[in-house]
Amino acid sequence: MRVQKQTKRVLYWGITLVLMILIFSFSAKNGTSSAGMSIGYAKELARILSFFGFFQIHSNADLMMHAEVVHTFVRKTAHFTEYAVLGITVNLYLWMCYRMEMLLSRKKKAKDIQRTEEKLQKTVKQKAVVQENVLPEIRNIKEKVTAQESATQETEIARQTVENTEQKMELSIWNFIIRAEIFCALYACSDEFHQYFVPGRSCKFFDVCVDSTGTFFGALLFWGIFHLREQKRERKRQEISKKSKS
Repeated sequence: MRVQKQTKRVLYWGITLVLMILIFSFSAKNGTSSAGMSIGYAKELARILSFFGFFQIHSNADLMMHAEVVHTFVRKTAHFTEYAVLGITVNLYLWMCYRMEMLLSRKKKAKDIQRTEEKLQKTVKQKAVVQENVLPEIRNIKEKVTAQESATQETEIARQTVENTEQKMELSIWNFIIRAEIFCALYACSDEFHQYFVPGRSCKFFDVCVDSTGTFFGALLFWGIFHLREQKRERKRQEISKKSKS
């Protein structure tokens, strides 16, 4: 399972890296090339809007005029969408890192519990030997039960300690969202700075805000789906539990 999770973590980081390279390649296009690509989508959007009666298109000049109207909307929507997807992949990668950390922590705690139980069992046996050799007349069933109960209580304390530790490491969704937001916002800043040196492109703070908003939306979408999925799993567990009890 650990190897499988490690593979998924590498895969998710690879997807994130590919998406970042793709965003970089879009920003590397000069102003003419970038505008030519986006104006094509703007024309298609104008045709769709004219079908619903928002625009009246009778010639290519009308089409170009209406395409120019929605051109800015198309470009900002592209910014928003690509960073929303980036926000999803970054949150997915952070979640997988968290699961790997929890898996390693649980294995370590399980080994600690096992060592504690072995020490307790050894202590109980030593007490039994002492009672048998030194005080044979007072050795009875009640004392054995008391020794076992004591060992059980100490083991339970060790288990509760592990549970408390895991509760402290409880999943904090906002922690993931903030980390992803900071990472993507910094990348958006570097992306805009890169565009400053590309002919025909510009560096705009507004675009950074659009990108960051897209990241936030992607993060909310990811964790919303995650929450619904966990609720569905919990309902299945409860149904299975009820069937087993009945």
